[in-house]
Amino acid sequence: MPNGRRARTGDPAFFLAAIQAVLMAGKTISVLATLWLAACAAMPRHQTVKAYLAPPAVQSCVEGCARERERCQKDCGERFQRCRQSLLPEAQARHQQRLKEYESALAQYRWELERYRLELMLGWGGCHPYWGGWLSWPPFPPGPPPSAPTLEKEIERLSRERCDRDCGCETAYDVCFQACGGSIRYENRCVAGCAGAP
Repeated sequence: MPNGRRARTGDPAFFLAAIQAVLMAGKTISVLATLWLAACAAMPRHQTVKAYLAPPAVQSCVEGCARERERCQKDCGERFQRCRQSLLPEAQARHQQRLKEYESALAQYRWELERYRLELMLGWGGCHPYWGGWLSWPPFPPGPPPSAPTLEKEIERLSRERCDRDCGCETAYDVCFQACGGSIRYENRCVAGCAGAP
C-alpha cells in the first residue's frame, strides 16, 4: 500500500469524515424504514372469510350440524384440558430446571451491571489506539435482564407440542352443512386500512 494512502487514512479529519458519512447513511436508512412501515400500515389488509348460504327448507338439518359441531368442540376442549393436566409433572420438572438457568443468568447480569457501574464511576471506556486516544467512548451497558420463567409458560409450551387444539370440528361442520343442501362461499373482505378499499 503506498505511504500516501496510509497517511490519508491515519488523518483524524479523514476519520471524522468517515464517521459522519456512516451516521448520515444510518439516518437515511432510518427515514426509509419509517416511510416503508408507514406505507405498509396504510395499505388495506384483506382476509378470506366463509359465508354460509342455506335455503330455509334445510334449516332443521343445518341446526343438527350446528349441534354436532358444539358437541365436537366441547369434547375437544375437555380432551385438551385433560392433556394439559397430564403434562403438569413434566412441566414442573422443566420449570425447576429453567429456574436454575434463570438464577445463573441473573447472577451473570448483576455482575455485568456492577462492572458497568464501576466503569462509569471510574470513567473507563474505550479509546482508539491509533489516534493517540483522542477518540473514546463510554463503557457499554449490559443487555436487558433475563426474564423469569413461569410454570404457566412451561405448560403452554408443552401443550403446543403435545396437545391437539384442532379436532376437525369446523371441517366436519362444513361437510355436514353442504350435505344438507347448503353452500359455502369464500369472500375476500377488507379488515384493516379499508378507507376507499374495494
